[in-house]
Amino acid sequence: MRKVLVVAYIFPPTATTGVHRTTKFAKYLPEFGWQPIVLTTGNSAYERIDRSLTAELSDELKVIRVKAFESAQACRLARGALRSLGLESRFGAAIDWRIESIFRGRSIPDEHAPWARKAIPVALEAVRQHDVDVIFTTSWPYSDHLVGMEVARQTGLPWVADFRDPWLANSNYHRDSEDALGCIEKKLEKNFVESASAIIGTSKHMVESFRKLYPGFSSQHFRLVRNGYDPENIPKTILEVTPGPMKIGYVGAFYRTRSPKSILAALAALREQGVSPKEIQLAFVGNMGGTESYIQEYDLEQYCRVYGQLSFSDCYRAVADCHILWHLNPSEDAATIPGKTYEYLASGKWILASMPCTSESAQLLAAAGEGATFVEPDDVDEMTAALRDLLARHEAGVLTCCRNAEYVEQFSRQRQAGLLADILNEVSEASTV
Repeated sequence: MRKVLVVAYIFPPTATTGVHRTTKFAKYLPEFGWQPIVLTTGNSAYERIDRSLTAELSDELKVIRVKAFESAQACRLARGALRSLGLESRFGAAIDWRIESIFRGRSIPDEHAPWARKAIPVALEAVRQHDVDVIFTTSWPYSDHLVGMEVARQTGLPWVADFRDPWLANSNYHRDSEDALGCIEKKLEKNFVESASAIIGTSKHMVESFRKLYPGFSSQHFRLVRNGYDPENIPKTILEVTPGPMKIGYVGAFYRTRSPKSILAALAALREQGVSPKEIQLAFVGNMGGTESYIQEYDLEQYCRVYGQLSFSDCYRAVADCHILWHLNPSEDAATIPGKTYEYLASGKWILASMPCTSESAQLLAAAGEGATFVEPDDVDEMTAALRDLLARHEAGVLTCCRNAEYVEQFSRQRQAGLLADILNEVSEASTV
């Protein structure tokens, strides 16, 4: 069995965005002849953990953990000292800002660069000790690619760089391309593309964006490996239409451009039209990011249930009795396809999709067959009308999906791991020619 060094700062038990992709690769790659050796952090900047993710991994998986002193660790120490003195509420934010400004010069391309510098010699030793054939790195953070690029340079091994989200083409990237840091990062992304044996994106749009930005490479240099769903994580029970309120579930976090305000405003409009909590309910699973205040603002406490953050294994159990899953993919993020898109598809539930109809996510959902209602992300009137239509269908007992099972199955995590294995095979074989 050939071996791949997987460099992933975000890895179980850390529970944050992107962890599932790498977890599933580590879980399924051995089925395709590749044994992963994972290099990750030993003291993550992200405090939330989920032990159920670790339980999915084989006991035989080799995981190497490297500790580093980053801005997050410095902030925790400083806040702990302030807390002991009773001063955290007064000076905590100011201390965080000061520490982050001190680390900023050492944090290119991101705040995990100190970890990457410590990880490089450990990665080189792992390559020698385990006779590694290929290096695989995945971002965010982009610092993971610093490790891959340097190890590939020193060893001559092929390197595959996986971008879960765009970097410079990301809608959340606001650096001035003409200032010093912007120029450095522009050059750094170019170096990643030039040094890697292959670049992976998670959507067709992302792959095409790379090809347009870097036209000097063959089309095969940029590859598509989607996110997906694992059947083992989807509740096996099929929901039958039952009497009672129509239940709509949302799984995920709210942040920046993602807000529940449109659906709550629409629900408030329905309440004014006489729709009661006995007819419709909303369930939110995940980090509300302070947006739960909208529930109080619209006086919808009787219509909503907030579960908060749950382990991944419990997320879909919490919405198992929901008839509809709400999917929010605003215009600013239309170039990406959230991982839960595939999990929603596999759930067998109707999807209320707040996204531009021209987005890749919408096209993917529409191609799966009947089972989705599309509304523009911020159009409250359109959302209100959609909820009324869905409520009528629910009450008539005709809110049922008719999806193409074969189409959905292509997005299983196992199949996506197989596509990654094909790429690893290609770059490994090319390097020995």
